[in-house]
Amino acid sequence: MPLLEKTSVKSPSTQLSELLDDGFLLQNLPIGVYVCDADGLITRFNPAAAELWGREPKLGEPDERFCGSYRLLDLDDTQIPTPNVLRPSRSRQASGIAISASR
Repeated sequence: MPLLEKTSVKSPSTQLSELLDDGFLLQNLPIGVYVCDADGLITRFNPAAAELWGREPKLGEPDERFCGSYRLLDLDDTQIPTPNVLRPSRSRQASGIAISASR
């Protein structure tokens, strides 16, 4: 009787990571999605994000940290410094913030 090969079951996060690495999932989402590294440099974005921004930012560009839009505005049209809004923090969440992206 032959030995059965041991196969590992991939975790959902591993499966998602593989889908993102191959680019299929990101490129085909109907909403704008972009990814930044820990320093806020844009490492990838999808066509819907580029359409929302009205441009395609240069990947890894230090002058375009945390977002590819020209600028971000609050609902009173006051400009918001991008890192202050979108920089992840373990002590605060960035959900429920209403902003407007300017092209």
